[in-house]
Amino acid sequence: MKKSKRSALRKAAAAGLAVMLFLLCGVTAMGARFNDVSSSAYYYEAVNWAVDTGITTGASSASFAPNQTCTRAQMVSFLWRAVGKPKPKSGTKAFSDVSPSAYYYDAVMWAAGSGITMGAADGRFDPDGYCTRAQAVSLIHRMLGEPEPAANSVFSDVSSGAYYYNAVMWASGEGITHGVSKNRFSPDTVCTRAEIITFLYRSYNMFMG
Repeated sequence: MKKSKRSALRKAAAAGLAVMLFLLCGVTAMGARFNDVSSSAYYYEAVNWAVDTGITTGASSASFAPNQTCTRAQMVSFLWRAVGKPKPKSGTKAFSDVSPSAYYYDAVMWAAGSGITMGAADGRFDPDGYCTRAQAVSLIHRMLGEPEPAANSVFSDVSSGAYYYNAVMWASGEGITHGVSKNRFSPDTVCTRAEIITFLYRSYNMFMG
């Protein structure tokens, strides 16, 4: 897919997100629903917001499983639900490891058709592969139309030549993530469900703020 077309698709996705976030701006976090989400946890408000907006229903009726690693399928499903579950674009090339009966099928096809993800390799999406911190901020960055970062790298483990460089710089500059330490982002570390939802929640607050 040509860069200009991917850019147009991402801008369209970003416009859709703007509408969805405007509609959701009156939603506020309610009381705790899950016995594994403490009101003092950094992700408490993010989890409640995600449940209120239908982005996630938790791992079970009583558990959110905040420390459970997040898969690529779960990540794109969260993004897809955040923009109102749009229909995939017709003609989007399918991935060999994404069955039409999978719960994440429409989400993956939407993300691919919108230029948010190009899959893994060899025609696969790798839905059960774990989503890394670099992948998470890159997907959110693309969904929002790839806004320009406002800061230069402060992380020793984020090279200017990395595919996720602009995404990490943007996320850091907007307060969506502050890294794992003052000068480390840890791009290859796998994200937890709590981290993913928190990234999305902070993106929402940035967009609405």
